[in-house]
Amino acid sequence: MTEPANDTMPVRKTVPVPVSPQRAFELFTARFGEWWPLATHSVGEDQATGVVFGEGIGGAIVEVTFTPADEGHTVVELVHSGWENRPDGAAARAGYETGWNPVMKHYARFAVMSGLPARAT
Repeated sequence: MTEPANDTMPVRKTVPVPVSPQRAFELFTARFGEWWPLATHSVGEDQATGVVFGEGIGGAIVEVTFTPADEGHTVVELVHSGWENRPDGAAARAGYETGWNPVMKHYARFAVMSGLPARAT
């Protein structure tokens, strides 16, 4: 028997990318501001000019793992948890459950483009 879904269970999103785990990590972290969809997924919406990772104590937002796959590809899994610590946890989780989908698609497209050979000029 399967347990019913919990309103505070972690949100999990997985996307394959055609780059090595090291490259996938670098793209996700160091180039975060290049692929994040600011206009639709930021506090400032279309007025936002940038995005950064939270740094220092308490700066963690989500867990992301980069697992090697066949032929130089990587499976990137994002786990966003901690909903039980928010007063609006269930409602916030519901929004992030669908909200992470386009964000991870943006990242995957960016990874595909970064893995393409440079064009001759």
